[in-house]
Amino acid sequence: MVLSPFQRLFQPPAGDKDKQSESPSRKQSSRNISPQDLGLLEVAGGDDSVVDIVAVHGLNGHRDRTWAAANGNWLRSLLPSDIPNARIFCWGYDANTHSTSSQLSHQYLHNHATNLVSDLCLRRKRTKTTTRPIIFVAHGLGGIIVKSALIHSYAARQGAQEDHRSIWLSTYGIMFMGTPHQGSSGVQLGKLIANVASVFVAADNRLLKHLEQDSEWLQQQLGQYAPISGDFKTKFFYEEYPTETKLGSIMVVPRASAVVPGVADAEAIVIHADHVNMVKFSSREENGYKTVSEHLWIMTQEADEIISRRWETERRVNAARANVVPKYFEVPRTAIAKSFGRQQLLELLDECFQPQQNQDRPVVVVLQAMGGQGKSQLALEYCRKQREAFRGVFWVDATSKATAEEGFESILLKVSPQTVQHLNDIQSKIKCLLDRIEEWRDRWLIVFDNYDDPQSVPEIKEFIRMSGPGSIIITSRHAGAASLGKLINVPSMINDGGTELLLQSFHTNKRENYNPEGEKIRMLLSEFISEYEKQKARILKYTREELWEYRKSINDPETLEELSAFTTWEMSFQQIEPRNADRKQHIARFPAVSAYLDPSQISDFIFAIYLQNEREPLPWTTLFSPSRDTSDIEESAYP
Repeated sequence: MVLSPFQRLFQPPAGDKDKQSESPSRKQSSRNISPQDLGLLEVAGGDDSVVDIVAVHGLNGHRDRTWAAANGNWLRSLLPSDIPNARIFCWGYDANTHSTSSQLSHQYLHNHATNLVSDLCLRRKRTKTTTRPIIFVAHGLGGIIVKSALIHSYAARQGAQEDHRSIWLSTYGIMFMGTPHQGSSGVQLGKLIANVASVFVAADNRLLKHLEQDSEWLQQQLGQYAPISGDFKTKFFYEEYPTETKLGSIMVVPRASAVVPGVADAEAIVIHADHVNMVKFSSREENGYKTVSEHLWIMTQEADEIISRRWETERRVNAARANVVPKYFEVPRTAIAKSFGRQQLLELLDECFQPQQNQDRPVVVVLQAMGGQGKSQLALEYCRKQREAFRGVFWVDATSKATAEEGFESILLKVSPQTVQHLNDIQSKIKCLLDRIEEWRDRWLIVFDNYDDPQSVPEIKEFIRMSGPGSIIITSRHAGAASLGKLINVPSMINDGGTELLLQSFHTNKRENYNPEGEKIRMLLSEFISEYEKQKARILKYTREELWEYRKSINDPETLEELSAFTTWEMSFQQIEPRNADRKQHIARFPAVSAYLDPSQISDFIFAIYLQNEREPLPWTTLFSPSRDTSDIEESAYP
C-alpha cells in the first residue's frame, strides 16, 4: 500500500511492524506519560538546603527526560555540587499533544497550575519548609503553568486555600526557558501535527489552543500576571537556533515571544541551542550550563533576605487583621548557609537564657575574642535557632555611636512606627524604645555586635538596667566588656569545626571520606598559627609604637589600653592618637603610599634609604629617621 506523506510521518519505525497489528489501546510510545512520571520528584537536597529549585517541563515533555542529555539529567548530575545548599525538584504533568495511548490528559493549564501549587505546598508542609525561598526553572509551556500557578497563589486568601498563598510568598526568581508568553508561530505547526496525528492516535488540542499566536487566553494571563511580575527576579532565556522537525526547521519560540518587554527586574539571555536542547546540558564546560547555573547560584545567594522580608510583612498584615501580638526578627541576613562546630557554645548560650520565673532584669552574656574568631556568626546562629522563643529579636551594630543610634532608631521604627515622627532627638527615641519593650510580658533578645569601644555607646547600660524577661548578647574584643555580664570566651575554630569548614566547599557528596586528609591540613594550620603568634611577638618587640599601635579608651577615661593592630583587620585611623597633628598626618601617609607597593616587598629600609639620600625628602618620611641603636635586633626576628 502506498502511504501519503502525512501517513509516512506517523508510520511506526520498520522494526516495530509487528506492533502495528496491536490494538490502539495497547500501543506504547516513548512519549507516553505514566502516573509514576507525574508530580514532584526530588533529585537532590538535604537537611542543609536553604532554597528550593523547581523545574517544570514543557509541551510533550517529561519530568526527567526533558532535562537529560546523553549523560543524564543535569539537575541531578551537575547542579547539586555547584549549588549544594539547594533542594532540587522536577515536576511532571501530562502535556502530551499526541500519544499512542488512548488516554490523554484533559486538564486545562489552570488545572495543571493548581496541581503544581498543591504538590509544592504539601511537600513543603511535610518537611517544615513552608517559608523556604523558591526558584522556578520552566521550559516552554512550563513557564505558562508557573505564571498561572503564581497568579492563583497570589489570589489565595483566608478561607480560600490560604496555604496556597505560601508559594507566591516564597517565590524569589523564575527562569523562563523558551516560554511562549505571547504565543508562538511554531505552535500553529504543532497544532497541525496534532490534528494529523489524531487520525492515528488520540490528540488533545486544548493545550495547544492556549498557545496559538495572539491567543486571547495568553493575553488575558499577561494582564493578570503583570501586577505581580515585579515581585520576582526574572530571566527570559530564548533559543538561538531553529528546531529540526520532519516538516522543516522552525523557531519554536522566537525572541519576540520569549521575552516580555517592560517587566521589572528582568533580563533577556540567549542560549546557543534550539528549543529542545536549550535545557539539556552534558557537562559543566557547556556555555549554556555555565550561564544557567551561575544565574541560579546568584539567585540562591540573594533569595533569603528578600523572601524573609516578604514573609515578615505578611505576618504583620495578618497579625493586624487578627489583632494578634506581632513578632519581630530584625537581624542581618549575612549568616552562612551552614554553621560548623560551635554546638557546645550554642548550648551554653541556651542554658544562660533559659526562662526564669519572676525574671525582673535582662540576662547579659558577653562573647569575647579577637577579631575573626566567629563571635558575630555565633550570635547570628543562636538568633536563627531560637527565633521562635522570643517575641522580638533585634540586632544593634555597636561599632560606633552613629551605627548604634541607627540601630536603635531602626528597632523603634519596627515596634512603634507611629511615634518616631514625633520624636526629634535620639535620646528621646531611645527612651521611647526602652519604654515600649519594657511593656512586653514576653521574652526579647537584643544583640550588641562589635562593642569594642564602650565609651562610644554608653546607652547599652540603659538596656541592661531595663526590667522584664530580656536577654542581651554582647560581642566584643574589649576586655572591659566582660564586667557587663556572664563572660564566654569564643575560641578559634581550629579545634571546633575547623575540619568540617575546610571541606565544606569540596564538591563531593562523600566529604566524610576526606576527613583524615582534612584533619592533617587542620593540624598543619594549627601549628602555623602557633608559630605565627610567636613570630609576631618577636617582630613587635622591635616595631615602633607610633606606627603599629593605636589606643582605645576603656571605662576610665584616664586609663588607656593599648591594642596591637595585628590582632584585628579593622585598624581605624580615626582612633590613632600620636603625639601631634603633624605626626598623625605623617602616619596616615605611610599606608597610603604602601598601597602602591607589593605587600611582600614593603620594608622600612626602602624609606630609610630614601630619607638619607634625598636632599629634600618628603616630610612624612622622617618617621624612618634613626632614633635608637638597632644593632641588637636579632636577624631571626624577621621572617
